[in-house]
Amino acid sequence: VGPVVLPHDADLEKLVETAISTDELGEALSDTRAGRVLVVLDTAFGRQKAGRGAGSLIPGSQQSEAIMAALRDLSDRDGWAMVVACGPQGGAYSIGSRRRGLFSYYLLEALAGRADLNADGQISLSELESWTVPLVETYAGKEGLRQRPLFMFRGTSSDETALVSTSQGQP
Repeated sequence: VGPVVLPHDADLEKLVETAISTDELGEALSDTRAGRVLVVLDTAFGRQKAGRGAGSLIPGSQQSEAIMAALRDLSDRDGWAMVVACGPQGGAYSIGSRRRGLFSYYLLEALAGRADLNADGQISLSELESWTVPLVETYAGKEGLRQRPLFMFRGTSSDETALVSTSQGQP
């Protein structure tokens, strides 16, 4: 099996049926005609490593390079951004008994308005990154874990494009 995305319910005994290959992900997304695309993956990559959390997964170095190449290919399109719970060497962990990803928890909080750092009533990709990454890293660190979300987008104005409007701030 090549580079894969492992959903929360992935079965390591049945990777072909339960994992999503990066090729399959790219093919599914390449058919869109949308001008702007935001791909959010609260997942880890690779093969199982002993550890805590459903997403406690660490790939080998060749797997990591293949995953990063696939993600760069997807995010290197004008108007596209890829937001991932962790890089290929990290884990994607759950918050306590909520069975919700740590990354998803803070991402949803951010999109609900907490990441409107300049109080303009809109949340941009750069604000989302600036608010979410340190909170995920801090929470994971308190649990003795390492998790750093990965934000990838072409260095154009897409990092300042509004993702959502909020009821906070002045529109």
